[in-house]
Amino acid sequence: MQTELELARIEFLEFKDISLRRWNIVRTKAADPLPRFQGSWSTLLKTGITTQFHFKFLIAGFGLYILTRILRGGKP
Repeated sequence: MQTELELARIEFLEFKDISLRRWNIVRTKAADPLPRFQGSWSTLLKTGITTQFHFKFLIAGFGLYILTRILRGGKP
């Protein structure tokens, strides 16, 4: 059985993976659709404030989501 903290960490790793895939798609100017994070943003925020690394990546990942929306003209 997994604890709530473990599930939150797994969700954060999923966010990290999706963020990095989004960056690679935009960086290479591929026409691929951008993957979307389907998890809970509130859980992600709670996990993001647990360590300095998580917080930095949360800010960078969230900024990347905004940047990719702007670069793609609001299209996923």
